[in-house]
Amino acid sequence: MANEEKLNINDIAERAGVSIATVSRYLHGRLEKMSDKTANRIKQIIEETGYVPNASAVQLMTQRSGLIAIVAADVDDYFSTEFFKGASSILEAESYTGVLFDTNSSVKREASLLDRISNKI
Repeated sequence: MANEEKLNINDIAERAGVSIATVSRYLHGRLEKMSDKTANRIKQIIEETGYVPNASAVQLMTQRSGLIAIVAADVDDYFSTEFFKGASSILEAESYTGVLFDTNSSVKREASLLDRISNKI
C-alpha cells in the first residue's frame, strides 16, 4: 500500500493495538520486552504502510542528531580528504554520519564554524 498520508508513531501504535513505547522499542530493536506476535504485527503494519520514522522527531526525543562534525583547515589537502574518508567509514559502521567543514585555513572561520556547529549538532 502506498503511503499517501504522513503516518507517525502514534498511528502505528493505534493500528497495532499497542502503546507508543512498544512501537518505539520495536523500532530500536529492543524486542525482548514483547512477544513475537506483537513484533510481527508491528512489522507487518510498518511494511504495509511504508512507515518511516521522522528523523527530526527522533532527534527531538533523543537529543541526538547522529552527526559528527569534522573540521578541516583545507579540504583541498590530500590528508584532510583521506582522513575524512577513513573517519566516515568508521562512523557509518557505528550508525553515525560524518559532516566535513572547511575553514579555508582561517582561524576566524574556524571559530565561527565551531560556534555554529555546537549550537546545531
